[in-house]
Amino acid sequence: MARVFFIKAIRQIDARYGQFGCDADLAAEIRRASRKILLVPGARVQHQGRTTYSSMERADFLQARAVFLGKYQGFGAGLQARIAAVLGPFFGFRFGELRYTIAGQKIDGTQE
Repeated sequence: MARVFFIKAIRQIDARYGQFGCDADLAAEIRRASRKILLVPGARVQHQGRTTYSSMERADFLQARAVFLGKYQGFGAGLQARIAAVLGPFFGFRFGELRYTIAGQKIDGTQE
């Protein structure tokens, strides 16, 4: 739980993440603000969603990971993640995923 003014004060959520990565960005911004993130061992969460992702969703995840690494670990880490996002589907013969990764298209249809 966090106070609303604290969430507003740390900045807006980066729109480059698409569907994935906003939670990690929020956690990194909280840590950057020298605040603590407390875990509650007694809390239980049950996710009733899919266990597999489409090619477009996986490409969106890989792009969000590259954005996160570039933002918090530097340009080199982001570039390395982008190269891995393109070459991984190519060598794994996942050409449908490769189409979305190279285009830079997110799930919502926008582009970077």
